[in-house]
Amino acid sequence: MIAAAGLLLAWGVNGAPAQAESSEARQGPRESLVAASSGTHLWFAVPKDGGCRILHHAASMPDGAVREAGRLPAVPQAMAASGDQLWVVMPTEGSPRSHPVYSVTTHRNPATGLAYETPTGRFDVLPSLPSGVGSPSIVADGAVLLALASPSAIECHRLGVDRWTTVPFPQGWLGPSVLGVWWHEGARCLGVSAPRDGNLSALCRVASKIELAPWTTLGFAGAGEGFEFWVSGANCNAFLRSRPGGVHELCVAQAAGVRVVARLAAPSQAWTVLGLGDGFMLAVEAPRGEVSMAEIDPITGVVAAPSASVAIVPQTFEWVHLPLLGAATIALLLIGFVMKPTLESSRRLARGWEPLSMVRRTVALAIDLLPGAGVALAVTGEGATALMVMPSWTAQLSECASAAVMMAFTALWCGAFELVWRASPGKFLVGGRVIASEPRSATHEGDARAGTGRVLARAAIKGVVLMAPALGILAFVHPLHMGVSETISGTALARRTTPMSG
Repeated sequence: MIAAAGLLLAWGVNGAPAQAESSEARQGPRESLVAASSGTHLWFAVPKDGGCRILHHAASMPDGAVREAGRLPAVPQAMAASGDQLWVVMPTEGSPRSHPVYSVTTHRNPATGLAYETPTGRFDVLPSLPSGVGSPSIVADGAVLLALASPSAIECHRLGVDRWTTVPFPQGWLGPSVLGVWWHEGARCLGVSAPRDGNLSALCRVASKIELAPWTTLGFAGAGEGFEFWVSGANCNAFLRSRPGGVHELCVAQAAGVRVVARLAAPSQAWTVLGLGDGFMLAVEAPRGEVSMAEIDPITGVVAAPSASVAIVPQTFEWVHLPLLGAATIALLLIGFVMKPTLESSRRLARGWEPLSMVRRTVALAIDLLPGAGVALAVTGEGATALMVMPSWTAQLSECASAAVMMAFTALWCGAFELVWRASPGKFLVGGRVIASEPRSATHEGDARAGTGRVLARAAIKGVVLMAPALGILAFVHPLHMGVSETISGTALARRTTPMSG
């Protein structure tokens, strides 16, 4: 715990985070990083250039990786998230005064692995929230969004299709209140809580029955003293509270009482704590509109070293190889099947030669791939399993770099060998040679020499086949075991059966 506090002090973190504030916290100004978590997605509102960047981080992203989900003209006063959707409440504007409310949903493209938002390039405009005295707060679960117009409100609002509806609290319930999402009897509930004599009293309803079921009263013993806010996105009833000396405690409310998870030193930059599944994330505003993140171990309370945010910028070249390989595959198939039909049983090899069997071809290819595999592993520094991630079925080029290097190097060095000796080392070992697919003339049926142009064409096409190995299936169905590279170039892989006569 002491190490965690020291790390945060070195990080330069003084002031306390809050998404929803207690009455003690409202007595003076304090900096807080406006953020929200759904448990799998985190969003941060970071000021920049007079406006605000909405940064997104997902549990599936590398440590510290963020992407810009959008920009707003001002920093939101509150945010809430559920699943892959984010809601934001902006400062008041207009007459009568009300809070604009926006929403955006993040999706993951299954083909490229890249994230994108809907609506594209903007935020969805929702009905405005009535203004109250003080800062509003919101919580969400599923499609249910609840809001408090002010911390002292005795009723909350639920967002409907085209307007906010009022959900009154029972008589006798008075503010100040803090919205929260809790686990109660195995179900996620939405509601409000307020400190009472060192404890927390709460009203909640299951989200799907927010307007139907009666309010349920909960009590969190020992959680009221110094309470600041409920931690969003946590798989437990986690909250943050302040302690003397500028220390903050990340706690979990349990049936037996309060369990302290971690003690955190007071930061100087805007910061907050969010839930990320079974763990927690400490987020601190960084210069130039960025954010730094550090994981908090839910068992030991140790705070990991902060990870400076690394922007994920969609790059076209990350997946451009897919359409290029697709176009090359279609072109080769058209040439092979339309211009030079591959299944002509009348075709034959020069006298004294027979097609190289598929077993020998496979063994030769495996031998030829070994030098390329060694070069790929040395260049990329990845493990041997990365060689199995082929470019033809991988959207992100960076993930198939090892296989791409292996195939490209194999095509180049084997092509050079075949140009000089008409066989790569693997083919030499199994007795194979690159020959012309037909005799040069009727009077010289034993002449099987393949010209330089044909060998070069075969080597170039072979490079494409190695990148898209599905094209290699054609060699299995051809009577002479000629693949698309041999069919188009007019060559064949064969082994000698009888000595060539003069």
